[in-house]
Amino acid sequence: YDGSAGVNETIPNLAVLDVAGTNDDIVDWVFLSLQDGTTPATRLQTKVGMIQRDGDIVQYDPVGLTYIPVKMPIDADVNYHLVVSHRNHLAIRTPASQLLQDGVTFAYNFTTAQAQAYQNGAILTNPAMKDLGSSRFGLWGGDGTKNGIVNYTPIGNDEAFLKSALGGILSSSASGYLDADFNMSGVVNYTPIGNDEAFLK
Repeated sequence: YDGSAGVNETIPNLAVLDVAGTNDDIVDWVFLSLQDGTTPATRLQTKVGMIQRDGDIVQYDPVGLTYIPVKMPIDADVNYHLVVSHRNHLAIRTPASQLLQDGVTFAYNFTTAQAQAYQNGAILTNPAMKDLGSSRFGLWGGDGTKNGIVNYTPIGNDEAFLKSALGGILSSSASGYLDADFNMSGVVNYTPIGNDEAFLK
């Protein structure tokens, strides 16, 4: 998977979207890439991962008929940077390269601290991740244009993308899994309160 289109990941049945008594429901997907440990801009491996409600990123195992940690095809047991991208959020990567080894499960939690994601010193307008409160951090939402910037102005911005998704009719709405659904409510709308336009501000 090269990140240029939608995801075609296996969902064996709709029950995985609502797993009773657990936080293992599949709620979304992300694009994962391993970057060179020395030159982080160099992409080496890519894969799609399914997100569970508790934040675990997994893949479906057709043999065991369950979800397991994502298996990345590494070239060697060396250090890599891990990048996590989402369809309408800003991507993040590890601040330092991490050792990945064949047959060894690697766990990394971006959510526990701002320092868990790389902070580009050239960008002083915002930290790498959004502070969600309660000592939790997550991806910045609102990048509908997929240009790596969340912005309200000028031309070609995410606010214009939102308007376009509604056909320019700002009192309308659209339901579904849509890139303009910045607040992840399942509905794209410009008005009323709690809408996607307000999310961008």
